Amino acid sequence: MFALLALLAVQDRVPEPPDCSESTGVGYGVGYQPAVTRQGDTIELTGMVVRGYGMPPTPASPQCVSDWKVEGEGVKLLRGGKLQISDKAVPGTVIRFSAQIGGIRGERGYGSLKVIGATEKVLSGRFSVAEQSGCTTPKIAEMGFSANGYYNYTLPEDMFETKVTGSGAYRWDGDSGKLELGGTNEPFRAQRTGTAKWIGGALVLEGIDPGGTSVKCRITLTGG
Repeated sequence: MFALLALLAVQDRVPEPPDCSESTGVGYGVGYQPAVTRQGDTIELTGMVVRGYGMPPTPASPQCVSDWKVEGEGVKLLRGGKLQISDKAVPGTVIRFSAQIGGIRGERGYGSLKVIGATEKVLSGRFSVAEQSGCTTPKIAEMGFSANGYYNYTLPEDMFETKVTGSGAYRWDGDSGKLELGGTNEPFRAQRTGTAKWIGGALVLEGIDPGGTSVKCRITLTGG
């Protein structure tokens, strides 16, 4: 009898909610890895939180991330915040996802990715500027490209926290090297057109002046 009462007492206990004080802040989002999201890949989703204004986003505790939701064709949500992209998913399909971050005191965070073909050539990474000439844009410190079609660049004076000098959408043909930079509005509209080609291990941009209009601009990027 005493054993039964003890068992019932244990079953009646309500689990204490996790301490999510370190996973709440002023902003929320969902990141993912790897950065290049190809057909057939398994993607790990991560709840992110910005603890204070001007601070970079950091991963939230997995115990404080719940209620995952995914929208898009050709993907399946797995346990533990993972996303399986079908090998038959259509390249270019945009997948949107969200989760409750920070427990009951937090908010919902959102993110998205674009399905990349299994053998599709993409630009992805953050690069340092090794050489720059013929541009009206002042010397750039860094330039970044995401596989889902966005770019940004940063001048030396803006190299702090998460600030960038300029950003927008881009389109790149991996076979011809044609690169188009646009703004943030939809539908995409090219504002600058040139080429981006891999030469001797460096990514060389020609005719692309990120903050100017010079067609003679040439930027050599390394790293990534």
